[in-house]
Amino acid sequence: ASVNFLLRFIFLRQVVDRVNDWIYNKFMQCIKRWTMEAREELKKLRESTGMNRKEFCEYFEIPYMTETDWELGNRRVPQYLLRLMAYKIEIEKLANKKKENDQEDEAT
Repeated sequence: ASVNFLLRFIFLRQVVDRVNDWIYNKFMQCIKRWTMEAREELKKLRESTGMNRKEFCEYFEIPYMTETDWELGNRRVPQYLLRLMAYKIEIEKLANKKKENDQEDEAT
C-alpha cells in the first residue's frame, strides 16, 4: 500500500512539474512578445523623429545605455514612458506646425 502511495505521489509530482513548466513557458512567451512589441514601438517612435539614438536620449534625458537596452530587447521599456514620449513628440509637432502657420500668416 505504501509503495502504491509513493508511486502515485511521484506521478502527481511529475504532472505538477510539467504543468508548472508549461505555465512558466507560456508566461515567458507573453513577456517576450510584450517586450518585442514595446521595443519595436520605441524604435518606430525614435525613427519618426528623425533622431539617432544619441539625439533621442539627449532630447528625453534618458541614459544612452538604457535606451539601447530597450531597443535591443535586453530591458523592457515601461508602457507609460512610451505613451509620454509619443505625447510629447506629437505636442511639439503640433506646436511647430502652428508656429509655421503663424509665420506664414505674418509673411502674407
